[in-house]
Amino acid sequence: FVRGIFNAADPGKDGTQVKVVDLLDRAATQADRNAETAPETAAALHETLGSTYQGLGLLRKAGPHYARSLERRRTALGENDPDTLLSMVNLANTLRAEQKFDEATAMSLTAWEGLKRARGENHRDTLIALALRAQIEQERGRLAEAEALFRDVARLGEAIPADDDQAPMWYSS
Repeated sequence: FVRGIFNAADPGKDGTQVKVVDLLDRAATQADRNAETAPETAAALHETLGSTYQGLGLLRKAGPHYARSLERRRTALGENDPDTLLSMVNLANTLRAEQKFDEATAMSLTAWEGLKRARGENHRDTLIALALRAQIEQERGRLAEAEALFRDVARLGEAIPADDDQAPMWYSS
């Protein structure tokens, strides 16, 4: 699949300055065409497309891929699988960026609760979901709630050594 996307860059048609976003757009149109693709593989592909679009600052293009990844992971892995819950966090973050705060809040809360059960409250992924909840509250103007959540993130994160693989990036040295 990936080889096909990069081979599709045709300097005769596109010139020598092919944009990454153009390759991503081509990949996005082909991502669901192969019906034989395993749901977990399709989910990982959509997650990668979403995170790449997000990294380029194209959240409106990222959201649909995160939604497809979540849908496929729910089907293949179940609602409470950590990978499904991480897809939920990513989609909630794009909803936050689009100021769809009610949806983002509900989804981030569900993801945080699930990750807390699956991985524990001190796990990196759980803390990321909790930090997202805090960020949503901050952007909603609910500063007291946001502060309390950010304090929880800091308190829980302190229990993880900075050199631990599970330490959130903001605790790593």
